[in-house]
Amino acid sequence: MRIDEIDSLTRWPGSIPDARERIRESLTASGKRLVVIDDDPTGTQTVRDVPVCLDLSLESLLQTAASAGPVFYVSTNSRSLPEDEAAKLSVQVGHSVSAAASALGFDPLLASRSDSTLRGHFPQEVEALTEGMGMECDGIVLAPAFFEGGRFTIDDVHLVQQGDELVPAARTEFARDPVFGYRSADLKSWVEEKTRGRWSRDEVLSVSLPLLEDGGPEAAAEMLSRCTGGRPVVVNAACYAHLDTFVLGLIRAEEAGKRFVYRCSASFVKSRGGFPDSPLLGAEEVCAAPGPGLVVAGSYVERTSRQLEALMRSGLAEGVEVAAGELA
Repeated sequence: MRIDEIDSLTRWPGSIPDARERIRESLTASGKRLVVIDDDPTGTQTVRDVPVCLDLSLESLLQTAASAGPVFYVSTNSRSLPEDEAAKLSVQVGHSVSAAASALGFDPLLASRSDSTLRGHFPQEVEALTEGMGMECDGIVLAPAFFEGGRFTIDDVHLVQQGDELVPAARTEFARDPVFGYRSADLKSWVEEKTRGRWSRDEVLSVSLPLLEDGGPEAAAEMLSRCTGGRPVVVNAACYAHLDTFVLGLIRAEEAGKRFVYRCSASFVKSRGGFPDSPLLGAEEVCAAPGPGLVVAGSYVERTSRQLEALMRSGLAEGVEVAAGELA
């Protein structure tokens, strides 16, 4: 599939122009807070003016939540940890989020923000967070589409842009990750693989593009109403109009008493939080004062390596290679 074929999917005449505003108004009026547990420092890239808690102590979390609006982040960097350590940390974070919500009197909506190329501790991290919060959910919303990075979910297959082509994620270097590797880009099969058969592909629900485009929020809400027992739900999306329509249906299901945890990318957070579209940050916003800056590149995937090489060729930076083990 070519990237230009996505254009026909994004020109959807039935999209809801004020969807994001309605989502934000609903979130604010509900008294709920969208708490985004971020397993990597990149999760805020689609939003702005949102507090991020870096200190995982309860005191710090309380301070962050008390000063925040309807959305705030908790950055755990748990993707860098072994599975057992990440799960242990997630239980502790869940406890703290639950305690903060109780102390401040808000109902948390839990988003486990992770990688849009399907790398991360799933389902262990989601299960550990809900355990720590003492939360029983009806379903797990799986929404890894990240449009800004060229990642789309169509016909349940998660696609990654490589040049002008959209390639199933399982055929990319990300699927060969030595820790988080996987065999299938079909998200139903991916769930079966990652849960070791606890959820079979036939048990995974799918919110398709035709369902969203033909049935709108009502159809999405009706499908979500059938979720019980933590059932996974794949959200197909080729653009924000699809995510926004789904979220409006999600809100209806939650207002009817359903409870979900979201395993998602940064794009879903933008939609679920009702954030308006904003231009990219300019130099005057990034640099508060003149002077040198620091770029830290810790990823070893090909795309990051190409970006780093381009930076070094520009002559704008001086490179210093540091062995990660020496920083411990």
